[in-house]
Amino acid sequence: MNEDASVINYSEIFSTLVKDDGVDDMVASFLYYMFPRELFIRGLSLLESSDMFIYVFDAMKGESSESEVNTDVDTSVNLSSKENIATSTTATQINAKDNSVDVTKNYLNKLYEDDDLLQYRLIVKSSSSDGIETPVYVDLHNWLCSCEEYTEIMRECLLADKDLVQEFVQLIDDFSCFRDDTFGQIEAHSLSLQKYVNTKKLLCPHLLAYSIILLSSPKVLRHYTVEKPGVIVIPITSIDEWLKLHINVLYSEKK
Repeated sequence: MNEDASVINYSEIFSTLVKDDGVDDMVASFLYYMFPRELFIRGLSLLESSDMFIYVFDAMKGESSESEVNTDVDTSVNLSSKENIATSTTATQINAKDNSVDVTKNYLNKLYEDDDLLQYRLIVKSSSSDGIETPVYVDLHNWLCSCEEYTEIMRECLLADKDLVQEFVQLIDDFSCFRDDTFGQIEAHSLSLQKYVNTKKLLCPHLLAYSIILLSSPKVLRHYTVEKPGVIVIPITSIDEWLKLHINVLYSEKK
């Protein structure tokens, strides 16, 4: 990553994207020129598409409700079917139900509290070039995405026999140079070393879209999930359904 990129706090800029009355057009325009333009437009469009899902599992609540029927939230999603891993159900149907708004807001706050008992998975409903629906799995903590664009970047690097760490990762071991930026940061819990992915080389619309809402501020996340819902938050309190979700993601990717 070059020196100019190293002094930019992307997550701080993301956190200013939403004002009290909605998206700040000036900040959006600024971000438009900070990233490849088509990539940024696609990332921002995803946030309004109702194709992005955040599946949240609260381990503590899962234990307490293990023998109970979950009546807090009607997820309207059959996780036992691979076709419904990323359902086309609109965000309003799930996020804005009278009996689930408070529950959703509670989980949104927890997503920013670094709660070890709270786990979440990021999945995007997507169709491949042959028309087959294949869910895209995104992992911000390890900067991974199962989409074709991300896979192609990695494939080209491997074919060129390049070292992936040297090509994509910057290591910072000088404490005085540590950053507050969380965009592209991996293994963030280390106290002696910071690792950042070179997002100029390794970035796709899915990673960018989830970074905007999960590596910025609760206000931005709330805007895109509750106020102008385009991202669907689905709480899961059954460990069985949580495991089914993972099994179906793996099964779909193998297909």
